[in-house]
Amino acid sequence: MKFPSSLNDVIIFSRIAGAALLVCGYLVAGLYLGRWCLARGWPQWTLPLCLLAGLAAALLSGWHEIRGILAMIRRNREQDGSKE
Repeated sequence: MKFPSSLNDVIIFSRIAGAALLVCGYLVAGLYLGRWCLARGWPQWTLPLCLLAGLAAALLSGWHEIRGILAMIRRNREQDGSKE
C-alpha cells in the first residue's frame, strides 16, 4: 500500500519505537522473573540467568523487528524508484 512520505515516516518511527519498548519489556520481565524466583528461595544465580534469558529474547525479537523494518524501507524505495 502506498502512503504519503510523511505518513510513511510516522509508520516507520512507530515501528522502531514499538520494537524498543518490546526489547525493554523483555528485559524488565527477566528482571522481575529473577526477583520473583529469589523471593521464593531459588539460588542466587537465578537472577543473572533470568536477566540473560530476557536479554536473549530481547535481542532476537529486536533483530526480527529491525529486519522487518529494513525490508519495509527497501520495499518502499523500490516502489518509489519503479514509478519514477
